[in-house]
Amino acid sequence: MQKQDVSIMPGNFMDMLTTKEFYGVIAFLLSQK
Repeated sequence: MQKQDVSIMPGNFMDMLTTKEFYGVIAFLLSQK
């Protein structure tokens, strides 16, 4: 959703957000079961 904001951020910060969002989605899906 915020690809524009991510593009402005440094590579390391982008990877950090991507990982955080990735685990956030997994945690959400697991909690739904």
